[in-house]
Amino acid sequence: GLHWGAWVAVALRASEALGDWLWTARDSCVWMLGAQTRSVLMKRGPTSTLLGFSSLLLVSCARPSDDERAANTSPTLVGFGTAMADVARRFVLLGRASQAGRFELAEYQLGEIEEQFTETLPHASPPKEGNPEVLPGMVSAFVSTSIADLRQAIATRDHAQITAAFERTASACNACHMASGHAFIEVPLAPGHDIPNTDPVAP
Repeated sequence: GLHWGAWVAVALRASEALGDWLWTARDSCVWMLGAQTRSVLMKRGPTSTLLGFSSLLLVSCARPSDDERAANTSPTLVGFGTAMADVARRFVLLGRASQAGRFELAEYQLGEIEEQFTETLPHASPPKEGNPEVLPGMVSAFVSTSIADLRQAIATRDHAQITAAFERTASACNACHMASGHAFIEVPLAPGHDIPNTDPVAP
């Protein structure tokens, strides 16, 4: 085998190669760490700088770029149908709560529906079928008309006015579904029924 002196020589050459690599990497990575960090590292002696940098190299240089961080933190788009399924569930609850005299619950559900229309649906991925190009305008119109109509009706605590506003809103929903190519998703006009309507079709 190799004499122990030869082993020492091999180890020294490996150490020198590692040192050269670390100094080269230091020059690249320290520059990315910012002026303040560069100043601190440069003021230290070669040994402490090299040891300190070896630790920073594993942490700082492995950090993702701004583009990578943005890609990792970008919110996943909600599907339009997924958001509308939540709207349908809450609209059913709104109608049933109003019928039961639980007006605060009805108002809460209306607020959640409004959030979907103002915060989620404008950024949702549109459906691939039908006529999705009509949806942005209809979403905006629903907020200013139907939601406002329901809010005013619920505030009266009058069952007749709430039922009438519910029917108008359901009709607006069905008109939107028809225009967007989803007429098969039928919203019952009277409160208390599930959405969509799955009753047998009349012959």
